[in-house]
Amino acid sequence: MRARTAFVLFLAAIVTGGMCVFGLGLVTDTSLAAAAVRKGAARAKPAADPELRWRDMSAALDEAKSSGKTIMVDVYTDWCGWCKRMDRDTYAKPEVKAYLEKSFVPVRLNAESSTTVYYQGASRTYRDLATGFRINSYPTTMFLSSEGKHLASAPGYMGANDFLVVLRYFGDGHFKTQSWKEYQEDLEAAAGDSAAANP
Repeated sequence: MRARTAFVLFLAAIVTGGMCVFGLGLVTDTSLAAAAVRKGAARAKPAADPELRWRDMSAALDEAKSSGKTIMVDVYTDWCGWCKRMDRDTYAKPEVKAYLEKSFVPVRLNAESSTTVYYQGASRTYRDLATGFRINSYPTTMFLSSEGKHLASAPGYMGANDFLVVLRYFGDGHFKTQSWKEYQEDLEAAAGDSAAANP
C-alpha cells in the first residue's frame, strides 16, 4: 500500500511539475508574450489620425494640372498666433482634413519665405507671391484654379464649420455658377426649410 501511495504521489508530482514547466514556458516564451502585448496594444490604442498632406507650391501646381482639382493655399507666417490656432482648431479636424484631401490640393505658403517656385512664367519667392496677391494679414486662405489662376482670397481665422462652408463653395464648384452672396442665401434658405420641416 505504501508503494502504491508513493507511486501515486510520484505521478502527481510529475504531472504538477510538467504543468508548471509548461506554464513557465508560455510566460517566458518572448515571442508569445510579445505577440500578446502587441495584440492587446493594437486593440487598446486606436489608429493615429493621419496628418493633412501639405504640398509645396511647385508640386501642387503640377498635381492640380493633372487632377483638375482646385488649389487651396494656407498663407501664414511663423509668428502668427491665429495661424497656429487655425492649425490646431480647424486643419486638425477630421472632417476638414478629409474634405481637403478629397477636393483640393492643399498648400502651405510661408509669406516670409525665400523658397522659390516657377509661377506664371517666372521664378518667384513665396514672399513675392504673397505680395503679388496683396496678402497682408495672416492667416489668409487663397484659392487657385487647377491652372494656377487666382480665384479668391479669404483673410482671417476661420473655425472648422465656417471653413467647411467656404471650402464647399470652391470644392463643390459653386463658384462657377453663383456668387458667394447667392451661395450664402441658398444655404440660409435650405437651413430655414430644414428648420420648418423639423419643428
